[in-house]
Amino acid sequence: KKTKIIVKVINWLDLYFNCKNPSINSINLAPLGTAFQKEVWEILTRIPYGKVTTYGNIAKLLSSSSSSMLARAVGNAVSKNPISIIIPCHRVLGSENKLTGYAGGLDRKKYLLNLEGINFS
Repeated sequence: KKTKIIVKVINWLDLYFNCKNPSINSINLAPLGTAFQKEVWEILTRIPYGKVTTYGNIAKLLSSSSSSMLARAVGNAVSKNPISIIIPCHRVLGSENKLTGYAGGLDRKKYLLNLEGINFS
């Protein structure tokens, strides 16, 4: 039997994969993680559809003195995201907007970015 949350997630994913911009607010997210991870994941949810940011930019949002160590910690938190696509970790790039790590593989990351109109050929 499909629960209400399963139906919501299916509908959200259907919209997303049909190149729509579904609202993340339609799903009550409560991923398990450390306070730092949750803070990073919250920032991920604010990256607009069709836009990207970098690990360094997220680090700057978390601290006025951004360092490469903090950017690496952000990268680690992003990699632990338990709700990929809905919490859009594919929208995070390395320094100089380089396509870097994705738990689902770089081909899938490219696919998702292309789906949103961001071309990485």
